[in-house]
Amino acid sequence: GDEVGLGGRCFAPDSLARFRTKMREAYGTLDALNREWGSSFARWDDVLPCEGGSAERPAAYVDFDLFTSWAFAEYASYLEMLAGDSIGAFYAGHSGGIHDNVMMHLAGSLYYYGVIEQAVSMKRPDAVIGCWYRPGYSFSEKHETESRHWPWWHLFRGTTRIQIWHPQSGPPAYHEDLSRPYNAFAWMAEEMADIRLGIGKLLLHAQRDEGPAAVYLSQRSLFTASALRELAGEKGKRRETPPASSVCAGMQQAILAAQVECRYLSEYQAEAGEIASRGLKLIVLPGASSLSARERTALKAFVESGGTLAADSKAGSRNEHGTAQPQGVLEEWLGALPAIAANGRSEAVPLGRGRVVVCDFDAW
Repeated sequence: GDEVGLGGRCFAPDSLARFRTKMREAYGTLDALNREWGSSFARWDDVLPCEGGSAERPAAYVDFDLFTSWAFAEYASYLEMLAGDSIGAFYAGHSGGIHDNVMMHLAGSLYYYGVIEQAVSMKRPDAVIGCWYRPGYSFSEKHETESRHWPWWHLFRGTTRIQIWHPQSGPPAYHEDLSRPYNAFAWMAEEMADIRLGIGKLLLHAQRDEGPAAVYLSQRSLFTASALRELAGEKGKRRETPPASSVCAGMQQAILAAQVECRYLSEYQAEAGEIASRGLKLIVLPGASSLSARERTALKAFVESGGTLAADSKAGSRNEHGTAQPQGVLEEWLGALPAIAANGRSEAVPLGRGRVVVCDFDAW
């Protein structure tokens, strides 16, 4: 779907029934859900999300928003299943609005208006991922640098498709007399030919080196931040992009600017064991307040085996449902936290064969 996104929450009977099934799978027993939510439901059919809750226990909101995004992204897989038997290879996904589409590891097709590093890093292994060709809404004879740069940038950053389009209400892709396309298309076509038939062909199916660094984008933490804003009476800000998302983007760009390859890493990848398999040396955790037990174990193993972890003091201060914990991971591992200097980071603290740096990312 083009520019599809999640509007408001859906409390329709079918949606709630599926949500309750998902919660039964996640918690196992109703008592476990009640403990996490701070609720007292007597039957599974009584479970209603987004009611009650507190700053210490926002799970009734976090769990439902995670479920809703999962169901939205999983719908693409459902379409692939329906069509696959009839037409063979078929990819379904979404295009456009990134902020609603956080379950990027589930979709088979992802298209955006730029190289969306989160999607490239978190996509399903066989997913088709691409970008709508700029200059987008306005075609011009003056876009040679951009037109020639765009295909190569996408190739190097890991997308696999480029789409060309033009709006019916705007300038046409061809000159008015239909004699030839605008130069932007001709320039890009030359570069595409070089990619498909020239030196770029060597890179099309090459194994990508993901680099030694990763920025940890915790989607559960983003949902927790949204739930806490809503519980604090800031309901109108629930759908805003949490500050941590912008900090993650800034951190990745800063590492890339230092000529170090850097990708994103999600909690789903960490829980699947990808930290060890990717050979990372540095992981940065901005705003990763909500960490599961498996994430905490994987991150500690990474440090103890020789990696460097840069995180703020609130990392892991909540579990995967957003429930406040007695200690964050850094306090749990290090005890008293070291002082943060004026440059926004502490001295490195040894842990096993690795080290931990406590950061104030806002100061950066």
